[in-house]
Amino acid sequence: MYVDTVGKPEIYQMKFEEEFKLHDIKFTVTTKADSKFPVVSAASIVAKVNRDRIIENWTFEENFKRGSVSKEFGSGYPGDPKTKLWISNALNKVFGFPTLVRYSWKTAVKLLKDYFYKAEWFITR
Repeated sequence: MYVDTVGKPEIYQMKFEEEFKLHDIKFTVTTKADSKFPVVSAASIVAKVNRDRIIENWTFEENFKRGSVSKEFGSGYPGDPKTKLWISNALNKVFGFPTLVRYSWKTAVKLLKDYFYKAEWFITR
């Protein structure tokens, strides 16, 4: 199994090997795997095409007021001006982002930190 990683390959290599030790799976964990192994490159293209199709046909779970949230997402990458504009406009200062947004994305985290209403919870007994 080939795995393209953003973090330290050695750490992920160990995690995968430990998790799947009962199976006879060989792992190759490396950065830029899509440029080193054609099968990873092909899988990356298939994933992007599927992701684009899903996004193109996305139906929001949230009940937005008609026209309040655009479907002009851009590419979804942090450097894309359309994506930056969309995610800024989609932020609700009380409820956060629509389910489409990955909350762990650094761009989302920064927007929440900078613009989300702060709340403190007190537990009384």
